[in-house]
Amino acid sequence: MPPGSFESEVLTQPQSFADMLAAYAGPDSPLGRLDPVLKKAGATRSVMFLGMGSSLFASIPAQYMLALRGLPAWSVDASEYMYYRLDDPATFLPVLTSQSGESAEIKRLAEDWRGRVPYIAVTNTPDSTLGRGAAAILPILGGTEKSTTSKTYTNTLAIVTALAARVAGMDVAEALKAYAGLPAAMTALLDGWRSHLGVFADFLGDAGHIDLIGRGPSLATVGQGGLIFRELAHVKTAPLNTGLFRHGLIPSMKSGGSMIAFAPAGVTDTLTLGLVDEVVEMGGKVILVTNREVEPGPRKLVFRLPAPDGAYELHMPVLEIILIELLGILLAERRGLEPGAGIAKITAKE
Repeated sequence: MPPGSFESEVLTQPQSFADMLAAYAGPDSPLGRLDPVLKKAGATRSVMFLGMGSSLFASIPAQYMLALRGLPAWSVDASEYMYYRLDDPATFLPVLTSQSGESAEIKRLAEDWRGRVPYIAVTNTPDSTLGRGAAAILPILGGTEKSTTSKTYTNTLAIVTALAARVAGMDVAEALKAYAGLPAAMTALLDGWRSHLGVFADFLGDAGHIDLIGRGPSLATVGQGGLIFRELAHVKTAPLNTGLFRHGLIPSMKSGGSMIAFAPAGVTDTLTLGLVDEVVEMGGKVILVTNREVEPGPRKLVFRLPAPDGAYELHMPVLEIILIELLGILLAERRGLEPGAGIAKITAKE
């Protein structure tokens, strides 16, 4: 049976990602468009990434990249910003992200700021409302995408990180080079995926609720993973920071809950690995996603991530999400659903 629309788009992610990297690393890189905006911003070195859903989650690694270099940065839900934050945009560099450029909240901000606030737009649709009012556009270059977000999400992860590198005064070419091995790693994960991921889908079975946990850059995967499972397979999820899960939620695993934990080698991996062991001892089932050497067990499966040269935990969300996309397909099919069917690409209502 030929792959459905979502699966087809997932299978083209490696090429889409490679094409995007080539464009952004080339002599006519869209990153060159940032220079006038950054010069005008002057001493304002703080950055606020504004988006909704996938567009918001994709900014999390870039936010941490800046923060760990001493530059204030925030990933903020655009709908909350409009009503509860109201920070003066003159005090930060606004980066608005929307695949369509027409999401209700982002469109409203773009219309309000047009000609008044110089913002950077990250979008797959440069001629959208978002793009038309931008001081600079970073195109996502994801091509046509009809189903649940896939190509545009992984491309955005790298693009906003390159943007963060430019803001921080880093060598952008070196920052992008760290992603160079990821298209091949993505292809390896996708090769014959149905044969080697069936055991993970069997492990989750008909679980009606799956906790997703992680820390740092992997919080992008936690958020996006929750969205994918709900959209594709109608599985209820609780996407949580590992630390928050420890504060009162571990006892819920006594009844045998299911969890997917992301713990790539990095600053806090041992904390997540420790919590996973506690959950398993308590009776829960866990799929652990990591590039570390970890032994599986009766209630713990380990999905080993590739470890391309130069890539570290900042880059792992690009690979982590591949597992979630593929598991989402299998879980949907086992529930008699067509993965990605009937998904609205533009949320036009607040």
